[in-house]
Amino acid sequence: MLDAMLAIRESESANAATLNCFPDSAVRTVGPFRAVDIDLPSLGPIPMPVKGRQSAVVEAHQADRWWRPGKGRA
Repeated sequence: MLDAMLAIRESESANAATLNCFPDSAVRTVGPFRAVDIDLPSLGPIPMPVKGRQSAVVEAHQADRWWRPGKGRA
């Protein structure tokens, strides 16, 4: 879930190269959530174009999601 509704921007992490972070320009804030919109010519070593607009789904369903801010461990 962290790489979905709570996506971390590269500028927010000192370990962006190690963690699953996204380019700042790809992360959109939608209410209390974040969405990743990408359009890439390949997915890492996989030579396949990838296009996704997660923000459309989050915008359409943000009122249906339950979100509780807080700190803790799972």
